[in-house]
Amino acid sequence: MTALQDYTARLSHFSRNAKLYLLSSLMGSLAFSIYALFFNLYILSLGYSQALVGILAAVPALVTAAVALPTGYLGDRVGHRRTMILGALLVIVAFLGILLFTGVAALILFTGLYGLGTALELVISAPFMAENSGEDERTHLFSAQFALMMGAGLFGSALGGVLPGLMHRAWGVPFGSPLAYRGTLLVAMLLATLALWPLWRLAPPPAGRLVAALRLRLRTPIGKLARLLLPNILIALGAGLLIPFLNVFFRLLFHISDALLGLLFAGGALATAIATLSVPLLALRLGRVRTIVWSQLASIPFMLLMGFAPQLSWAALGYLLRGVLMPMTAPLYSLFIMEHVAAPERATVNGLSAMGWNIAFGLGAWLSGLIQIRWGFGPLFLATTVIYLLGTLLIQLYFPAIEQGESRSEHALDAAQPQQAGGSVPTLRD
Repeated sequence: MTALQDYTARLSHFSRNAKLYLLSSLMGSLAFSIYALFFNLYILSLGYSQALVGILAAVPALVTAAVALPTGYLGDRVGHRRTMILGALLVIVAFLGILLFTGVAALILFTGLYGLGTALELVISAPFMAENSGEDERTHLFSAQFALMMGAGLFGSALGGVLPGLMHRAWGVPFGSPLAYRGTLLVAMLLATLALWPLWRLAPPPAGRLVAALRLRLRTPIGKLARLLLPNILIALGAGLLIPFLNVFFRLLFHISDALLGLLFAGGALATAIATLSVPLLALRLGRVRTIVWSQLASIPFMLLMGFAPQLSWAALGYLLRGVLMPMTAPLYSLFIMEHVAAPERATVNGLSAMGWNIAFGLGAWLSGLIQIRWGFGPLFLATTVIYLLGTLLIQLYFPAIEQGESRSEHALDAAQPQQAGGSVPTLRD
């Protein structure tokens, strides 16, 4: 069997729950891609400053950070399906509030509610996929889900790029007006509503799978958790400084149109989706840790090209290549964490991971709004580059030792169990 045949065979073996979740993720990602493309520009069209854009980018991340750990406990207690349905409902309400109210307090409130809803969905996603997949296809499921998100980003960005123009022709409103962007965000809300249907159809877990009470203690050692989570927290800080504002960067520095901005972001999503599907093959050849490290290191020159290129074409090239190399190993990182903690703790650990990520991301986004006003985007590209380098070096330092430690523990258990049981018994790998 060729590598491609093996890959497609594993995709066909996904469980019904996994396939329904992928469908919901596709719809939700379409909605998010349109929201992410134009929400910042919508706020600017209302007459607000980049400082408020930074605050509104920080609020969902900080709310997610505040509720991520309780969300992990909630998912362990009441079930992943119910938690994700609640999150989807909150996202829909948040979209509605953002469309109807334009005051600062209301925008902060509803972007916070959006952060709460996405926290309930995203914190649960990794443990849900781990629970609903076997070891043989798990890497492929994580990669397929991320690739679908990127593919949805392609279509969402391309569609979103033309929607303000359609609103202009349909309603006669000026290009770049709040009404044009509000109509675009309405389409995103409708897509978010469609994402709820597959979640309703998920099969509940078998009886006895839910834990009886909240777990306030983890068996995973604190030191190991810190080594698993710290690199991603650093990378989140760098991402928060820059990534939420790339639409503003291209609009203000290169005066790019809505349609061209949509095409650029769609191209980035397409390239990332294709690259992500290759990650399982790369991981087989290079190993998981080396794939993560080399991909992230290779993205850094293109980050600098995007930030300091004098022409739009070169900046766009840097955006596309950085967007391929940096995000494509995200599912591999998430899977690495899930496979190195005990199964009953996965939702809780993913909650800790999301909490750390969003605190750092929110702090970076808040600082970014202030820095943009005083010094522009140049310092942000430099700071993000340095932080990405540091986070990647920590992955190279910590993760091989974690893998080797797990391997030694497993071999010791394999050797000890037959002696204790007086015969051949299944090992943890079985």
